[in-house]
Amino acid sequence: MDKGSCEVIQHFKIAYICINPPELLLHLNSFESDKTYLQSIFTVRMICFWLLSSWGFDILHFDVDAIPVRPKFSDLFLRGDEADIVAGIGLFPHSVYKNLGTTVCMGSFYLKSLIYSEGVRQLFTTMSTIDAFDDQLKMNKALVRMGLYWKSKKPGETWIGLDSNQRLRVNFLPETIVCRRTCEALFEILGTAKDELYIMHPFTQKSGQVKKSLLGVLNLWQLKTYDIPNIYNFNLDLIDFVQSIS
Repeated sequence: MDKGSCEVIQHFKIAYICINPPELLLHLNSFESDKTYLQSIFTVRMICFWLLSSWGFDILHFDVDAIPVRPKFSDLFLRGDEADIVAGIGLFPHSVYKNLGTTVCMGSFYLKSLIYSEGVRQLFTTMSTIDAFDDQLKMNKALVRMGLYWKSKKPGETWIGLDSNQRLRVNFLPETIVCRRTCEALFEILGTAKDELYIMHPFTQKSGQVKKSLLGVLNLWQLKTYDIPNIYNFNLDLIDFVQSIS
């Protein structure tokens, strides 16, 4: 978690690790002066995903503004017996969207451990050859490079894709289940959409204040305001560990 998230999460009884992305990447000799803080977060996030996957963990990831609105939402994603990736649909990168009609949205997705999935192992290998700071760009360009094609693609249903070797199975959940572009419209008709909608991940500018404002309009902003001290403890042991295995 980055500094801002750690300052909030410390008020809850939740185990967490704080990471300062630019400082971590500097220790890994991979931080470039023109890289933005957001790009450094994306880079570190992919390192963490790779580490967890290598250790045998399946990954269920949500951005802080991807909000579950129904119980048992994880049942939609935890489908390791039938898919290696389960994700909401996205628009970026546009070249991939134009090619496939959707993209994997990194804001809400499940990823099977590479130990138990040859397809995921190949996915990480392919991503490592793509020069990009954005994790969603890496992921989706890798899927195209692996020859993703549609086994099933019906409007309003879960789309099922396979790579050319049929070793990577990707499920794309429809907007009626994980909304991205249509959250505001769905909110207006929530009385009819509530039986299907599980995750609301409204599309906004990448600004904390803008996101907070829209989440408030959608009745999704649940965080309290805390008097947060300006103190930040960085885990140097984590830096040393990641550097030693990279």
